[in-house]
Amino acid sequence: LDAWTAGLNGTPSLSDIEIYNNIVEDAGSIVIGSERGGTAENIKIYNNLVVNCPDTGIGISNTGIANAPNGNGLRRNIEIYNNTIYQMRWNGGAGIFIKSANIINIVIRNNITYINKSNGQIIVAVPSALSQIKADHNLVFGSKSCPLNFLDCVEVSNVTNSTIFGNITADPKFADVVSRNFRLALGSPGIDSGLDLVASGVLADFDGIARPQGGSFDLGVYEYR
Repeated sequence: LDAWTAGLNGTPSLSDIEIYNNIVEDAGSIVIGSERGGTAENIKIYNNLVVNCPDTGIGISNTGIANAPNGNGLRRNIEIYNNTIYQMRWNGGAGIFIKSANIINIVIRNNITYINKSNGQIIVAVPSALSQIKADHNLVFGSKSCPLNFLDCVEVSNVTNSTIFGNITADPKFADVVSRNFRLALGSPGIDSGLDLVASGVLADFDGIARPQGGSFDLGVYEYR
């Protein structure tokens, strides 16, 4: 999803978009870009299953077109909720990767990221961008290293402050990763560990089952039942 020049020269921004209930498997990923300096805003990304992809599961890019004076434009009010991301397979990526510092109000909540090669799970490339990120109630498992081209990155799940808290590092205990069944098994730390997001429009899981099924929202794309 690329804003390109949306919002420039009196045009409307790229806005009010929902990306949900997709399976992205052995393919690309979900990335919000702005290569020509436009604005992408008011975007919700939820209930997506991203499996065995080359680079990053869900990301905000830092790409700008050569000779474009306003490349890498603003991304504002991006909500990333209840996604499950498994095994991004190349060095240089992450489960959720915020590469741009040109952001305002990014919310990352109720997601699961699991074993993303040798890199991190929820990464912010530019430390100064942390002030614009709220990240809580996510479950991560695997390496927490910076990619070689972003050696100053911050692994969000290692941070605790007023807007980043309550993230869990543990095996999510999927039902069967070999057969790519990413439902939560009995005893998973993702069960009843999320925040209620009904007010944000997350009313059901990937299968259309109403959230929550237990005392609280579960993490990832599936409610345990």
